[in-house]
Amino acid sequence: MRKLMTLTVLVSLIAMPAMALDFAAKQFYIEGTVSFPMGDFGDAASLGYGGGVGMMVPHTEQISFGIEATYLTYSTEEVTGADISMSMIPVLVLMQYNMTDSPIYLLGGLGIAFGSSSIDFDSAAATDFDDSSSDF
Repeated sequence: MRKLMTLTVLVSLIAMPAMALDFAAKQFYIEGTVSFPMGDFGDAASLGYGGGVGMMVPHTEQISFGIEATYLTYSTEEVTGADISMSMIPVLVLMQYNMTDSPIYLLGGLGIAFGSSSIDFDSAAATDFDDSSSDF
């Protein structure tokens, strides 16, 4: 089901003629982000913060499409004798639907997140750790 939904969205975005988007009316924005990790990731990381940039391009008066990229860095538990760092870069494709005669809008998106973590030990006897991954 997840693959079918993803394929449907991607085909819809690709099939939409580029001329239908009003690139002259595009809007750029910047954002600040605070992230509270959960689950297994939340056991190692406590608070994430960062910023990002995005662009929205109108398709019709009610529908806009966009792309956004954010950089997040996470604070971690203090470990004696080691320097721990964790970061993430989510990249999203967005669709915004503006409600008629209302300041309210619906925003949804799909994306991929690139995560990275490392542990650098002060001691030469311990092996340093570096890992990165991506997730849809």
